[in-house]
Amino acid sequence: MSNGGSAFPIPEVGEHKNSAVPVSHTGMSLRDYFAAAALTGRLAKPAPNAALGSGHVTNLQNAQHAYALADAMIMARGNS
Repeated sequence: MSNGGSAFPIPEVGEHKNSAVPVSHTGMSLRDYFAAAALTGRLAKPAPNAALGSGHVTNLQNAQHAYALADAMIMARGNS
């Protein structure tokens, strides 16, 4: 699965071995950014049935769901 590229790339010019060369800061991946946004929403308002079954949803399950949503968003963009 593609990471979707960079979420917040910042092009810069920097110094490298006494010569000006382009340096870029790619920031976090778009996949990580989408997952963070999905996780924020999931934790802010859990699904009504989230507490049913085993009694609770683990942090790992929340994170896995967030990345599944991020992957779906990247696929929907056509970047997979």
